[in-house]
Amino acid sequence: MILSLLLFLCPWTVAQQPACDRCIAVYGDTRTGHEVHRRVVERILAFKPSLVFHTGDMVGKGSSRKDWEYFNEISSGLRASAEFFPVHGNHEDHAPFYYQNFNIDPERIWYSVDRFGVHFIVLDSETPLWEDTYQRGWLDQDIAGTAARFIVVLLHRPVYATGPHGSHDAKVLAPMLAPLFKKHGVSAVFSGHDHAYERSEVDGIPYVVAGGGGAPLYKERKASAPYSKVFIPKHHFVSVSVRPEGLFCEVFDDIGNRLDSFTARPRAPKP
Repeated sequence: MILSLLLFLCPWTVAQQPACDRCIAVYGDTRTGHEVHRRVVERILAFKPSLVFHTGDMVGKGSSRKDWEYFNEISSGLRASAEFFPVHGNHEDHAPFYYQNFNIDPERIWYSVDRFGVHFIVLDSETPLWEDTYQRGWLDQDIAGTAARFIVVLLHRPVYATGPHGSHDAKVLAPMLAPLFKKHGVSAVFSGHDHAYERSEVDGIPYVVAGGGGAPLYKERKASAPYSKVFIPKHHFVSVSVRPEGLFCEVFDDIGNRLDSFTARPRAPKP
């Protein structure tokens, strides 16, 4: 894409970007790509984020103690210096190690937190989200009850995407969730599952796939989708800075080059 070419011709490195007090980092799909995961973590630490969200598939196999030992060792610096919030992925597979590792109630894998005027909603895309399910009832109540200026939703499977997983999952999740997100003025949606960076836009909402934390990279499968704006098969993370005008997001690869940037808008004030 033209935008991708321009960004590569005019790279911006993470070393040029100062750390900020209200920074959030988003990355995911680390699995067993340990060396790449280490590089991504090093880049994230340079920003000194206050919050880190992992979009799921932290390990290759949720029931493997060794996989969790690798993950915890590599991510220890992040978890010591910032609040770390996990998103449940399919590779965690409801294994006890996942719940124990993050002290999560198996009956309530989804949750929400408020920081910096942002209401973060973390969903479990491995648990049903259609109407009349327990998680959907919770989501409807939670999203309607917040007065935050920004709402950010995180889940593992993409709502909109053109990668090998996302093109299928979008058919299921988009009709289920996109109207709700539009109704409540969600600022941005982050997911993983497809191992690449992708930014789509629907109804003014950026839908971001941040699945390049270490796992083998994927190619695009549905390049003609009108909602897809940028697709880059590179390992990466997203830095989100909370600003008065919006959530300023920059995407950096594992060697520090900037791949993309965009601003997610605040919610429209209620009449």
